[in-house]
Amino acid sequence: MKVRIISACVSTALFISLSASTAFADVSLVTTRAALNGTDTINWIDQGDGDTGGENGYLSYLVDPNFGTNPNLYLPNVMSDNGMMIAVAQSALYYGSILLQPSAWLPYVSNLPAGDYILSTQISSETTTVNPFTFTFSDANGPDICGFGTQSAVGDPGGFTAQLQAFDGNGSLGSVQVDGSTTDTDAKFIGISSTTPMTSLEFSIESSGSGAGRFLASYVINHVTLTSCSDEPVIPAFSCEGFAAPMADYPVKAKKNRAFPLKMKLFDDGFELTDGDLAAAPVVTVLFNSSEIKDAVDIGKQALSSRLGSDGNQFEYTDDGIWQFNLKSKNYKASGTYVVTVDSGDEKEYTIDSSCVTSFIIK
Repeated sequence: MKVRIISACVSTALFISLSASTAFADVSLVTTRAALNGTDTINWIDQGDGDTGGENGYLSYLVDPNFGTNPNLYLPNVMSDNGMMIAVAQSALYYGSILLQPSAWLPYVSNLPAGDYILSTQISSETTTVNPFTFTFSDANGPDICGFGTQSAVGDPGGFTAQLQAFDGNGSLGSVQVDGSTTDTDAKFIGISSTTPMTSLEFSIESSGSGAGRFLASYVINHVTLTSCSDEPVIPAFSCEGFAAPMADYPVKAKKNRAFPLKMKLFDDGFELTDGDLAAAPVVTVLFNSSEIKDAVDIGKQALSSRLGSDGNQFEYTDDGIWQFNLKSKNYKASGTYVVTVDSGDEKEYTIDSSCVTSFIIK
C-alpha cells in the first residue's frame, strides 16, 4: 500500500520568494504546473466520509482516522488518481471539509472558479493564524516523491502568507512561500521541487485579514499535482509578444548616446506573466553582424536619454504592466547591425520563444 502524507495551506501570490538558505539547497520554488511535470494528482471529489449531498457546495468531511489520538501516527485517508494512498492530517482539532465552488461555506473565496474543489480548514482567531494540513510519504513500495504543487486562497478577505516546507528522515529540506491576497483574480499556483525524496510536507498559512468572515482565515487547496523523483522535469516554454514601438519596425537608428526602449510581454499558455511569476527575470541578448548595414528607421525622440539606460542585462517589470530594458547605444561602437532578442534568465526554470526580436544600426 502506498502512503503519502503532506501538509497543506496554499496562497495566491502577489510576490513569490524562496526561503531556503544554503543549508536547504535541495528544494526550489516551482511557479507553473507544467514545470512540475507531475504524473499523479489528488482530486477531492472522491475523498472524505462518503457524504456527498452537495448542499450549499458541501461534499464531505476529510476524516483523519487518527483524529484525537496520537498526532504522530498517520493513516492513509486519501487516494490519488493513480491509486496511491496518502495520509492527510491536521495539527489542530478540526476536520477538513471538502467543498465545491461556489460554496456558501466559504463565501469570500472568489478566485477559484465554479467546479473547483476546496479542502477547507478553520483558523481560530483566539489561538493562532496557522493551522497546517500535513501530507506524509511513507510507502516503501511506492515511488519517491520529489514534487508537489497546487492552487489555493484564504476564505477571509485580505492578505496572507503561505509556506510549504519539505522534510526527509533527517529533518527539514527547506521551504518556499508566497504572499497573496483575496483581491487577486486567480488562485496562484505554488509548487516545490526537491532533489532529495520527501518523506513529508507541511503547508501552513498565516492571514492578515480582518477576521470579519465566519473564520479568521479558512483556506482552500485545489487539485494537487505530485511528481515522482524518477520523472524528468519539463521546462515550460513561454511565448513573447513584442518588441513594441518604437522597436517594432526595424532596423532602427538614433543619435549617439541614446537608449533603445525594449518593451515586451510574456505569456504561459495565454496567461500573462509578471515579476511575481518568475524567480529569474528575462535577459537581453545582442548579436553583432559587421558585414550587414541596411537602411534604418530613425526613431528620433522615441529613443530615450542615455541616463535612462538600464544597467546589467535583466528586464524589469514596470508599473505599466510590461517587461522593459533600455539598451544603451553607447555600449556598441563597431559599425554594423545589432540583432536584439530576449532569453530566459534561467533555462532550468523556463525558456522563451524567439518571436521578440528587433535590431539597430551603428555607422
